[in-house]
Amino acid sequence: MFKRARRRGPGIYLVRTRKHVGRRRENAYVGMSTQLHLRRLDHLGQGRYKRPAKDWTDLDPRWHVLQLPWWLGWKWLLLTLEFLAIRLLLPRYNVTHNLRNPRRIPPVKARAQRRARDDARH
Repeated sequence: MFKRARRRGPGIYLVRTRKHVGRRRENAYVGMSTQLHLRRLDHLGQGRYKRPAKDWTDLDPRWHVLQLPWWLGWKWLLLTLEFLAIRLLLPRYNVTHNLRNPRRIPPVKARAQRRARDDARH
């Protein structure tokens, strides 16, 4: 039991990206995971489940990680820290726990913005 738990790399992370329009940076996404390195690959579309990249990944994401020791990798603790970080940092692309954020972008609008950016590049 402890051998598997020690392999975990738990923590929460903040992704800061460029704004959709302009060069300034903003808080884009807050998340948590017990395998931070694998979660980053999932967001970038390079994970083991082969899901497409998140719509904000073309905005030059910078990752800021709060790595926790393996023995603090309890799900209830990670969820609490993620909830507090979302409420405090007000990331643009989070949906859960972020409905009160007036700057929040719903997923449908994020996809439309990504298509517009892709069309402008080509």
